[in-house]
Amino acid sequence: MMDSDEINQYFIWNEQGLIPGPGESEVDFRRRAAYCLQLIKELDPEFEHRFPFPKADQTIGKAVVEEACVLTQKFYGICPEWVPLFFSNYKLAPWHGGCAWIFQVREDSPTAAILQMRRSWRDKTTHLGVYKREELVAHELCHVGRMMFHERKFEEILAYQTSSAGWQRYFGPIIGSAHEAMMFMSFLILILLADLFIVFTESPALYTALWWLKLVPVAMGAYGLVRLWRKHRTYQSCLEMLQPVVKSPGAVAYRLTDEEIHLFARSAPKAIQAYAERRSEQELRWRVIRGAYF
Repeated sequence: MMDSDEINQYFIWNEQGLIPGPGESEVDFRRRAAYCLQLIKELDPEFEHRFPFPKADQTIGKAVVEEACVLTQKFYGICPEWVPLFFSNYKLAPWHGGCAWIFQVREDSPTAAILQMRRSWRDKTTHLGVYKREELVAHELCHVGRMMFHERKFEEILAYQTSSAGWQRYFGPIIGSAHEAMMFMSFLILILLADLFIVFTESPALYTALWWLKLVPVAMGAYGLVRLWRKHRTYQSCLEMLQPVVKSPGAVAYRLTDEEIHLFARSAPKAIQAYAERRSEQELRWRVIRGAYF
């Protein structure tokens, strides 16, 4: 049984985006929280050997993270100002503005995270009049807060909620993984090359033989849209069922597993309360959730 000082400390860490993962023990969590809050110092001795980023002054990075925390605090009740941010194009695909690196320095080290943003974001706050720096950073901070959640189904749904554009919030999570994105792009490039080859060889028979290729990205897009609609429907149902029993439905949903989001989407509020009481006796994550939001 935890005393009041211990539980208050867990609440403070919870607000700093240090959230116990599913099944994470108190010992492991406390070690991870202490490590992350001193991450710059922990990484300092071997930074250049482990990370291919310029070890620049963190003043700008810290300011950028702080502006993004306004959004993460609003949606999920987290403000992970401890996360270091580096400006570098290393290994970023052309369409990526940045990413969160979740890692262990050594096999026995706690899990931690850093942010990487494209160099151009260091001096500008918007791109093409659509993308905003604080929203992009907030998106990645959402992944950081769930660093111990190996739950992929609703991860992007949650992260895209920080976007101010409705179309981004809804359609942004349509790609389920980097593998899917590469497959879709590969088919588009293959179709383009096939069409160019047909034009240059003036071969209508080949066009007839390969017309079905154009159906593949259409089918992938249709599947993605149906899957996305089902995810949004489940997530919204979960929020509706949480509404009568918690202070912040979005913050609670953010701390759930995929299975729990599905379960709550079809559960009555009383059943959710009973689940929270039962799980809080078994798992640190639920002791924090129940104490902070129920």
